[in-house]
Amino acid sequence: MKPSIENYLVISAIAKQQSVAFDALTETCTQAGCNIDNIRMTLMGEEICMILLLSGSWGSIAKLEAALPTLETKLPIQLMVKRTTSLETNQKSMPYAVQVTGLDKPGILYEMISFMSQNNISIIDIQTETHYVSRCLSKICTLHFSIMIPESEHISQLRDKFLIYCEDRNLDAILDPLKY
Repeated sequence: MKPSIENYLVISAIAKQQSVAFDALTETCTQAGCNIDNIRMTLMGEEICMILLLSGSWGSIAKLEAALPTLETKLPIQLMVKRTTSLETNQKSMPYAVQVTGLDKPGILYEMISFMSQNNISIIDIQTETHYVSRCLSKICTLHFSIMIPESEHISQLRDKFLIYCEDRNLDAILDPLKY
């Protein structure tokens, strides 16, 4: 359990590729006395998107919140900021990895999220990629999920149900324990 004195802030940032904005953002976080607990960064078109989870004392989080509007006006960066709390869960669960591949079409991601929601599965992380296969001129989509399955679920029954669900949609799928 995290100490109660910790405060948390989530920052979502978008800037042009090759921008110094992310260097300035992480420097500003450090100078405010915040710790970067978690970070995700990816290229989306010509934009770089970054999501940070920061922790620190109430004063360091407040200092960072006060500094961010100035950073946003000085640099070509867009920020969205929200206070949050640490993740506390009372439910025992097992981490699993899911990979789904198939012809890209609208609704694949929605269908997978819907399946997981209907089966009480918590999604921790999603990554998707699409690419063209030159031999068949088809656009292929691959979805990667990190999920938490409640300990009360029977894994082999859930796996069978999930694989049948994917086969019905002509998707290739894997559901395996997450390896850290």
